[in-house]
Amino acid sequence: MNYGAQTVGFVSVVDGAPDRNNMPTQTHAVDLVAGVRFRPLRANEKVGLADIATEVWKLTAPPTSVVLSAKASGQIVYDGSASPEWDDDDSSNRFQIVGGVQPFTDMSDQVVKVTVLCQRQT
Repeated sequence: MNYGAQTVGFVSVVDGAPDRNNMPTQTHAVDLVAGVRFRPLRANEKVGLADIATEVWKLTAPPTSVVLSAKASGQIVYDGSASPEWDDDDSSNRFQIVGGVQPFTDMSDQVVKVTVLCQRQT
């Protein structure tokens, strides 16, 4: 089922071989999910010693295994393209999942859609 024409990537962190300090190197794998709707809900700005803008976004997606297994500590990448990618040097397309995933069922208890709230601070 299609909920939109956008594509997001769910980021998973994989521990690799240890570096010279014996700490595991982390690589980021992105699992793409197409046919989603990803939209802003609200934005807040806090002005003080540092100016912090917080945007809350809502994702509506089909119930794929990637979406259903997302954790509240996970991240999503989105840049408006058909294949968003993780960029170690640019965090402008990263969104932190807040609150976990919320599956919705129909009358026969089949999951029909999943919503995920995300936020990004700049």
